[in-house]
Amino acid sequence: MTSSSAAPAGWWAAFRRAQHPRGPDLRQAVRLLVSVLLSDLLARAVHLHEPVWSVITSVIVTQSRITQTLTTGRDQVVGTLLGAGAGVFAIVLILGTPLPPWLVFWLVLTPLAVLAAIRPALRFAAVTLMIVLLFPAHGSPFLRPLDRIASIMIGVITSLAVSFLVLHDEARRDVLRSAARLVGDIADLLDQALRGTLDHDAIESADEAFRTHLQEIYGAVAEAQVEGLGFLRRRGDPLLDGLPALLRRLRG
Repeated sequence: MTSSSAAPAGWWAAFRRAQHPRGPDLRQAVRLLVSVLLSDLLARAVHLHEPVWSVITSVIVTQSRITQTLTTGRDQVVGTLLGAGAGVFAIVLILGTPLPPWLVFWLVLTPLAVLAAIRPALRFAAVTLMIVLLFPAHGSPFLRPLDRIASIMIGVITSLAVSFLVLHDEARRDVLRSAARLVGDIADLLDQALRGTLDHDAIESADEAFRTHLQEIYGAVAEAQVEGLGFLRRRGDPLLDGLPALLRRLRG
């Protein structure tokens, strides 16, 4: 084949790869859109007063990895429960004491701000408190915290379901690909040593790449265990269980 005919073929192959529906970026975009759509439909189906919070939650929680989605969803739920509890307490103070609402708001917000400074993942508690107290509400003042909790739960549950069921990648293959890259880099390093071209800078650079590969492997192993529900089984995947430690020793 001539170079003139090979060039269009190469461009076409690159175009096909970019348009392939299994690309990581496109998969995540599809997951996010499906999560937003489902959370909005569910929130409207149960007649929530403010379904927009379910949609916002699904945007925040739906991550590219299931483990990240689980972590973000947990933080959202815990923060929302704390913020809703603080909001209910603030409403009780406003209705039952002569304290002005602005003072009650700052009294309740202060400990949540300290908590967010200590544990940034719980900053959603302060956000929920602001939504409960600062946004106008119709009907009972205690309805907003309950509506907020229901919205968050719908958004989180929808995001988890989408992360498990919609176009998720097989993390086991990510483990093997990262392991192959690590072994290949080690082989390149040994080849440089045999040819006498290895110096200190090359060793430092290669070791940094090895650490990056190992981090990717450990993250992909955790993702594969969650993806395959391995944490619910007594026996996991023998290859995934032993591979990270073996590669760490090989790198050492």
